[in-house]
Amino acid sequence: MKKYLLLTAMMLIISGFIYSNETNEAVLVEFNQLQSESSIAIDDWRVIHPPASQTNNSLTRSYIREVQSRLHGTIMGVRIYFPPELRRFPTQVTIQPPTENGIGRLEIEGGIRLRSVSMNVNSLYLPVGLGISLSIRVNDRDNMTLPMGDLNFEGWRELVWHNPNLARERENNTGFYDSVSFNNFIVHNIAEHDGDTIFYIRDVKLSYDTYED
Repeated sequence: MKKYLLLTAMMLIISGFIYSNETNEAVLVEFNQLQSESSIAIDDWRVIHPPASQTNNSLTRSYIREVQSRLHGTIMGVRIYFPPELRRFPTQVTIQPPTENGIGRLEIEGGIRLRSVSMNVNSLYLPVGLGISLSIRVNDRDNMTLPMGDLNFEGWRELVWHNPNLARERENNTGFYDSVSFNNFIVHNIAEHDGDTIFYIRDVKLSYDTYED
């Protein structure tokens, strides 16, 4: 066993990198920290329907609000209205911050490799078929959409995306990004759900690997 560990360490040194096995975590978005006067204040976020579902009701009854939670302080409240006349058609609705340059930018010398991305959500036991993804921006130019899971539960839950390629990326010393930032949320209505959809979001966090020379 000792010979195997020594050989592994030598291979990593020869390849030019030494893997840091520490647990690295970062918060990309913490809504309790967003002040109302900031440039990314919660009330300035928008619900964006695709053109096909932009009805008078969907535009006026879909919005973002700052909400006070006894447990978590300030959180984001989301209300999305899906028109009944379009219930047979899958719909993607975007929850967009007031900036298009990404927020919570994380940059580390040597690169960032994603282990997982998580978000804390409070759902009101929404129907099966409603799911949520989030988009992150890597290297300040490329967007990655990460499926976080369904919203058909009640109360607070941590939704987590795990990097499915992590083992291979660690083996090959690949999968690094110069920077990572949060882009937006995406709500998927893939079933025949219509009417109001209400849920709350607390934060977005990530865990990652780093390398040292």
